[in-house]
Amino acid sequence: MMIDVKEGWEVKKLGEICEFGNGLWTGKKPPFQKVGVIRNTNFTKDGKLDDTDIVYLEVEKSQFLKRKLRYGDIILEKSGGGPKQPVGRVIFFDKEQGDFSFSNFTSIIRIVNSEKVDFSYLHRFLFFSYISGATEKMQSHSTGIRNLKFDDYKDINIPLPPLPEQQRIVSILDEAFAAIAQAKANAKKNLKNAKELFESYLQGVFEGKGEGWEEKTLKEISLEFARGKSKHRPRGDASLLDGEYPLIQTGDVSNSDHWINSHSQTYNEKGLAQSKLWPKGTVCIAIVGSNVAETAILNFEACFPDSVIGIVVNPKKANNEYVDYLLQFFKAYLKEKGKGTARDNINLATFEFQKFPFPNVETQIQIVSRFNLLSTETQKLESIYKKKIADLEELKKSLLEKAFKGELGTQVTAVKVIEHPAKIATISAKELQAGIVAFALQRHLEQNKANTFKHVKAEKIVHLVEQVLNIDLDRNPVKDAAGPNDFPHAKRVEFRAQKAGYFYVKKGDNGYEYTAGSEIQSVISKTEIALHAKVDKLTWLVDLLVPMNTQQAEIVATVYAAWNNLLLDKKFVDDEAIVTEARENWHPDKLKIERSKFFNAITWMKSNGLIPKGTGKRVLAKPAK
Repeated sequence: MMIDVKEGWEVKKLGEICEFGNGLWTGKKPPFQKVGVIRNTNFTKDGKLDDTDIVYLEVEKSQFLKRKLRYGDIILEKSGGGPKQPVGRVIFFDKEQGDFSFSNFTSIIRIVNSEKVDFSYLHRFLFFSYISGATEKMQSHSTGIRNLKFDDYKDINIPLPPLPEQQRIVSILDEAFAAIAQAKANAKKNLKNAKELFESYLQGVFEGKGEGWEEKTLKEISLEFARGKSKHRPRGDASLLDGEYPLIQTGDVSNSDHWINSHSQTYNEKGLAQSKLWPKGTVCIAIVGSNVAETAILNFEACFPDSVIGIVVNPKKANNEYVDYLLQFFKAYLKEKGKGTARDNINLATFEFQKFPFPNVETQIQIVSRFNLLSTETQKLESIYKKKIADLEELKKSLLEKAFKGELGTQVTAVKVIEHPAKIATISAKELQAGIVAFALQRHLEQNKANTFKHVKAEKIVHLVEQVLNIDLDRNPVKDAAGPNDFPHAKRVEFRAQKAGYFYVKKGDNGYEYTAGSEIQSVISKTEIALHAKVDKLTWLVDLLVPMNTQQAEIVATVYAAWNNLLLDKKFVDDEAIVTEARENWHPDKLKIERSKFFNAITWMKSNGLIPKGTGKRVLAKPAK
């Protein structure tokens, strides 16, 4: 690996600045001593020591004394690895107490002169060498194990600035990496939440069965329910393969997402003669090994062996996509039923008396349509978070490369924090606002408060949701008589909602009234998927506002907006200043409301944690007509 070295820096071979030691063997001569032994399994992807499962062994004392780890030692993986994990990982030993050594699959790297080389700096450089792929070229293969070419590794060029600069670089990298680690943890949590949210919808449907649902076995809803065929032994005989008939294995089922769209093997005519060609649309269930209970649907004609069950559904009784989603929900249950033998497996007998919930076919198709929509939105979210995690890893590499070229400044902003307002990437702002209104309408209906949910209250809820959840709904709110409003945008949202059947708005005797449409649940589900981690906060906020009448909601939203304006303008804030901004400085109509109600609103907001942070859009004065 070639790195352009900054003027004034030295370059030394790793072998010139360090000494090395081979790993520990337990030995056979007493006396023995119990010590913790660091193994390959204790290496993390981030180059840190995972001490959760350190093994403790009785080892020959004389062997251990020569190989006792010290704080600041670097442990190198010299044997092991695999196709997706090359050998050459490094970790930093950060323990100051206890007796620890390292296994014979690892080696120790110990700095000779700590006044010239900082061990954290060296560890960071060797870690960079690994993740950038430089050490991958230094490995050899033997009997399936990868071994590091040690002489090549010792010849790695180490760029060495003066010791204070090494320590400064380490300090900057530590701060940046901590921010990256937190951002990755958040992205992984959001990814997990997105997956769990879809699973919760499956649960809601299949456990909250509606009227007219029946319990049936899979055989009862099938035209054919049987295991695949592969009569020839051995199954992988080359004489059966490389023809025109797709061959599906359990791994193909497991690696598919709802539909099987690809295959890695094919049968020829001889292979087909000892198997069976299943039609497109067949639901496949893997029934053995690590893939047991995984399911997917054939998107082409294909053969599969008896390690897979095929279901050709009766279209008068079931929908194949419904059956696949149903089996996805019951996967954990079926996996559990397959335990208890040397190799996990289920079979036709597993399903003989097992009944599943089935509504009529029309309802099944409606449920599938909803699940497909939610699945698409979930996959978009997963794609976003996976890309974010990958981008953060690339950022880490970039920072390391700059560090060892001497290009780090005095400060590094590792992760850009996006302040409100932030767009939700998987849903349009108009669709999201329609979903928020639909969600609020449903909460009002559930709590028998629909008579309080009119135009003004709906717009106040939307404003508060946009602010509190840190999202951008493309609104441009102004100081209106009824509080912070963007009614032109609300009208466009209502038009979209009514056209899609989410909800309807009609002028009544006491203002504009909302009624639920046939597709209200679909937009609510789509919104909850898009907001995922923010759904709990949305529920909390809307439920705070449901009991309020129109004026109460208007006052709270106005106070929140006025308070937030003061914070944005960096003005002095106390209760009197907030009330003056929300009443006297807002709109003439606000003077009709007693000041005490504004003070009461502030007290209520503080007690419920509804406090602005001085972020987001400033609510401006309404332009003169």
